[in-house]
Amino acid sequence: MTNMLRVEQLIDNYVTCWIPTRPTYSGLWENNDFGCEHFQIFQNGFDINDFSHDELSLLGTLLTRELRGQINRDHYLFWAYCAFLTINFKSNISLFSDGDWEESYLDLINLILSSTKRSPAGPVYLKWSHQISQFVNHHLLESCSNKWNISGPLVFSVLEGLLRRKNSFYVDKDGVIRNPFSVVDSTGRIKNYSTTGRYKNLNRVNDSIRCLEQCTLPNRGRPLSYLTQFKSEFATLYPSTDIYDTIDNWRNNMMHGNEYWQNRSPILVNLICMLIIDEIEPALYDSQRGYIKTQIDWYTHTRALTGLRARWDIFPPDI
Repeated sequence: MTNMLRVEQLIDNYVTCWIPTRPTYSGLWENNDFGCEHFQIFQNGFDINDFSHDELSLLGTLLTRELRGQINRDHYLFWAYCAFLTINFKSNISLFSDGDWEESYLDLINLILSSTKRSPAGPVYLKWSHQISQFVNHHLLESCSNKWNISGPLVFSVLEGLLRRKNSFYVDKDGVIRNPFSVVDSTGRIKNYSTTGRYKNLNRVNDSIRCLEQCTLPNRGRPLSYLTQFKSEFATLYPSTDIYDTIDNWRNNMMHGNEYWQNRSPILVNLICMLIIDEIEPALYDSQRGYIKTQIDWYTHTRALTGLRARWDIFPPDI
């Protein structure tokens, strides 16, 4: 059992340490070192393989709180691990076997994990830069530098596709209603979706999340662990009367070209990861933890022998 009280204490210390440097939460901060990084979870002896299903679910919420400091190695490990789970539970979870969604999700994770190695300082920089240009062209380097802008449309595509697949009893992958359902929106109004009429398609991400929360999860009989806590952490970073409406507004503003941004993708990736963990039955995940560790050790051993990584060898991330 992981000491989650200690994990949460580390994150609170991390956020507190960052506040003098970053008094307000705005913009996108990543991989800086202002003397707080020793509070990172995975620099303090914790191993993500040791986390139970419940602990892993809570971790997604706590790492959302940690964004108040910045994006760091804790997030990279969590994101890569969740991608690793979709690959290794493919035979158990039908959603993970959906090639269209799975490939797009892995593309998203590989994109946000992309980086260049830290360049040397001083006169040797020019030689290093020239060597890099022999193998990687300028456009790829620019794309990597702007990965958070590029990730915006893809993160919404992956999120909406994931929600439709999790709500598959009520809606198909195209958003067409399969079985009638009703959701209560943020104003208290009841919206009735059906196979005919005005609401015969589900094309709003806010109602997709409400369908999950109000219909799919109750019918399944198992809640989405720490969703309430995640909503609270979200509202702390992005003050909202209703976070589902906020996400929906972000989606529409971006897709219609009203607004482009960098700093919102990380919190949405955390939400995606929580939805992925939720798709795995807790008993199944906890029974497979030994096998998961064996698989990671095998990939690590193979990588050490060959110096190569297969596409599915995504954890631990190459950071």
